[in-house]
Amino acid sequence: MNYGACDLLYTAYEMKLNFEKHKFIINIINLIELSFLRNFGAQSIVIAVKKDKLMYCFFCGEKNCKEKVLDMYQVPVCDECIKKPISLHYKKKNLNLIYPTQTLINPPSFGKKNEVCYLCRKSFITDEIFENNGFSVSVCDECIKKPDINMKLSNEYFLPMWRRRGQIII
Repeated sequence: MNYGACDLLYTAYEMKLNFEKHKFIINIINLIELSFLRNFGAQSIVIAVKKDKLMYCFFCGEKNCKEKVLDMYQVPVCDECIKKPISLHYKKKNLNLIYPTQTLINPPSFGKKNEVCYLCRKSFITDEIFENNGFSVSVCDECIKKPDINMKLSNEYFLPMWRRRGQIII
């Protein structure tokens, strides 16, 4: 099992640090988030795998992964999926579990708006509550439901957003 943590902003917020008053704190926390100190963050990241002689591939779901692959990867990966670039995010040596973009602090609510899907170029309306579904690019519901696309978005386009507790966004 491998584990880590992140989201020092929430930890700082709980310590009553005022981001609006001391904006430099955000930059300092973003730098610290790149170090081992991120393990004091509020969000836990855990990768747990039940080892077996033959396991299901994390990416394609086929039962064709040998236990030996866990020497190189955090999750079971079959020979075919090892060739996919997305598998690089799950290599054991890639312990840099960080957000791909900096956290947005108290952004205005997007609400519903017309967008063009970054992937298929179709027009769609964003969700009033989930906005861009937590990604830095706009993606339609059809594309986000595809496992390969969702995996790529979650690893490469995740957009952390921080709003004060109780802040009404609608």
